Amino acid sequence: VNDHMSSIPSFELKGRKKVNEGSSLFRSAQFNLIAERKVEGVLYALRLGFNVLFADTDIILLRDPFRHLIWNNVDYVHSINHVCDNPNAWDFQKNEYDEGNTGFYFIRSNAKAVNLYSK
Repeated sequence: VNDHMSSIPSFELKGRKKVNEGSSLFRSAQFNLIAERKVEGVLYALRLGFNVLFADTDIILLRDPFRHLIWNNVDYVHSINHVCDNPNAWDFQKNEYDEGNTGFYFIRSNAKAVNLYSK
């Protein structure tokens, strides 16, 4: 462990089924197993009392995202599978086909969040 990383909490999740290295096809058994492990990891962190900023490895942060994620009355903020035409506005043209995307989100640790991730 590097000295600058020693203060960052980390853990390894091990399950009954082995996650194979490399890529997997969308919705394949291996893809679904990886998705399940990500949920287990977030649930573990929430149960320990940590708020979680989750980002898949293909996410690149160019600016501090927290001003868009932290709201007093919101416990869970996630991205959607939709491109915003104006990067300086929150004017999304939503339709019935837009869906949530769990590749990037912020969730507060509280009983509601633990309940949501326990299902």
